[in-house]
Amino acid sequence: MTVFVCGIDDYATLTKRLGEERAGRLVQDILQRLRGTFLSSEEVVCMRPPRIVVAPAQMLDLETSVQFALDLQRICARPFREADETLTLTVSVGFAPAGRLSRPAPESLIGAATHALDIASRQGPGRLRAFDLPADGRRIEPRFDTASVLRALENGEIRPFFQPQISTDTGDLTGAEALGRWVHPRLGVLPPGEFLPVIEAQGLSRRLSETMLVQSLGCLLDWDQAGLNVPRISVNFGERELADPHLADRVQIELERHGLSPDRLSIEILETVLAAGPEDTVTRNLQSLNALGCHIELDDFGTGHAAITTIRRFPISGIKIDRSFVKSMDTARDQQNMVAAILTMAEQLSLETIAEGVETAGEHAMLSQLGCAHVQGFAIARPMPAEALPEWIARHRAALPRPGGMAPVLFPQRESPPPLRSRRDGTGGGKPA
Repeated sequence: MTVFVCGIDDYATLTKRLGEERAGRLVQDILQRLRGTFLSSEEVVCMRPPRIVVAPAQMLDLETSVQFALDLQRICARPFREADETLTLTVSVGFAPAGRLSRPAPESLIGAATHALDIASRQGPGRLRAFDLPADGRRIEPRFDTASVLRALENGEIRPFFQPQISTDTGDLTGAEALGRWVHPRLGVLPPGEFLPVIEAQGLSRRLSETMLVQSLGCLLDWDQAGLNVPRISVNFGERELADPHLADRVQIELERHGLSPDRLSIEILETVLAAGPEDTVTRNLQSLNALGCHIELDDFGTGHAAITTIRRFPISGIKIDRSFVKSMDTARDQQNMVAAILTMAEQLSLETIAEGVETAGEHAMLSQLGCAHVQGFAIARPMPAEALPEWIARHRAALPRPGGMAPVLFPQRESPPPLRSRRDGTGGGKPA
C-alpha cells in the first residue's frame, strides 16, 4: 500500500484572494474530480484543507507511484471555472510506500506522506517527494494506534498539566498555561509528541481542545474554591478548532457552567493562524471571543509570517515571545536587541508581553530589565498536574520578598517531581506542547 498526500500550493494566498468559502469550494471540486477518477470514493479523503489523502487499493512500486503522483497533479491542474474567472492550481505531492516504514499502519503512512509533502512544498510549487528518510520515519511513526488514543481521551488519561507564569515586576503568579499530557497507566506521563500525530491524522483535534478547555476550567474552579489566586489560565486552540463556527458559543457555555468570568481565560493561537484573511470564520471567532471578554494571545511570536498590520486587524491582547529569542539572551547582545525591539513594538501597540522558554536566572533577569511583563519556563516551573500546583504556589509565595525588601527573585522549581511517574517532559525549556 502507498499513501499519497496532495497539498494545494500557496493555499493561504488563494484563500485570502478568493475568501474562505470559494477556496473551500475549490477543494471540494478537487475531491470530486479525484473521486470521479478512482473507483472507490473511500480512497480519497480531505484530511484538512488544503490537503487531500489518496490511498489506492492496488500495490504500487516506486516507478508506478511516481507516475501515479504525476497523474494526481495533472487531474488537479485542469482549469477550474469559479464565478467569473478561470483558475489553474498547482499541487505538490508527498507519498509513502508501506515498505519504507517498519510499522506501516495507516496513521504512520499518512504521517510519513505528510512529512514528504512538507519537504516538497518548501522546494517550490508542483514538486513530488517520496518518503525515504529512515531517521524521520522513526520520529514520525506513532507508538500508539487510534483505538489507544481514543480510549485515553474517553478515560480522561489525556489531561492538562499546568505551567505557571509569573510577573517580572512582583514575582507573583499571573497565570498558568494548560499543556496536554497523556498519563499512561503503564508508561507514566507522555508528552504530546506521542499522541498528537494520531489525533491530527484522525481529525480528533477538536475533541482534544474540548477536553483541554473543560478540564482546565474545572481545575480553575477547584483552585478558586480552595482559596488559591490563579488569575488566569491559557488554553491553546489550533486552526481546525478556530474554524468551528460554534466555538465562541461553546466557550461561553463552558464559562457560564463553571461560573467563571471570561477574563479568566486566555486563548492562545499560533501566529500562522492569522494568515487566512479578515473575513473568515477564524477571524469572526476571535472577534466574538474578544467581545465575550477572553484574552487572545499570539503564541510563538516571531516564528511565523504575521506583520504588524496583520496583528492590528485582529483583537490580540498579548504576544508570547518564542524561546528562540529568549535563549542565551543574557549573554548574546543580538538576542537582547531582538527582544528589546519586540517589546518596544508591543508597548506601542498596547499588547501584554510574556516570554516563554525561560531556562536560566540570567534570562529571567534580562527580560525583567528590558520590561517584559511575564515569564514562564523550566527555570520557574515545569508543567505539573493540577493537584501539584497548590503546593508549588505555597512554596513560591513563601520565597517572594516581603514589601520593602529586596527585588523579586526567580524561584526555580526544586521540589520533588509530582507523584505521577514522568517518562520525559517534552523538548526545550519553555513550552513542551
